[in-house]
Parts: sequence; structure tokens; C-alpha cells
Amino acid sequence: MENRGLTHFDGNGTARMVAVTAGIMGAKRTSELIPKCHILPITNCRIWFEKDPERRELHCFCTVKVTGKTGVEMKALTGVSIALLTVYDMCKALDKTMEIGKIYLCHKAGGKSGEIWNQKEGSATKQTDVLS
Repeated sequence: MENRGLTHFDGNGTARMVAVTAGIMGAKRTSELIPKCHILPITNCRIWFEKDPERRELHCFCTVKVTGKTGVEMKALTGVSIALLTVYDMCKALDKTMEIGKIYLCHKAGGKSGEIWNQKEGSATKQTDVLS
């Protein structure tokens, strides 16, 4: 997410806490938001943010662990999407030109398709996004 008012997003502030909560709720309710998406019991979900002050960007990450064997990446992608939409909603008064973009799966381990890596150049972190 590019945000010209990035300095107003305090890493420990209210917007971050609300966005983290919303992202986790979104991940848990993915099957209600996306038709035919599998209902999977989440054993762990973590949302976190990293700032890139030089590029004036805020990066959001979601790690999800489930006991099921398929579809966990949809929960992580939904978690990130909902968290970023929450940040946008809470910060739009400060900057109406914010953009959300480049939401993608970084890593998935387990499940039917096995291990998948999709590390983009210039990514803020090498941490795992999805584990099943």
C-alpha cells in the first residue's frame, strides 16, 4: 500500500491494531466472503506490517496455519486484503491518494500442491505467508 501520509500509521497505534484484528477476522470468514471457498479450521493466524519509508509504502503480511489440506492461501490473501482495506478506511482522511496493490502469495507449504515460493523482487521480507 502506498501512502503519502505513512508517518501517521504508527506501528503500535490504533490503526494498526484495528487492521490486524480486521485481517484476522477476514481470514477466519473467508468461506463466507468467497463462494465455494473451503471451510477450514484455522489453528493460527498472524497479521503484521512493515514500513518502507524510502518508498513511502506499508507492506502487510499474513501467516495462516490450518489442519485442512487445501485452500489455506485464500485465507491468507483475504486476511491481507481486509487488513489493508481497514488501513485505507482509517487513514483516508489523511491521504485520499493511497493505493493498494501487489497482493500475492509469497510462500505456501503443504497441501495438495506442495511447497510454492513466489518471492517478488523488492519485497520487504522473506518471511513465510502461508503454512498448512
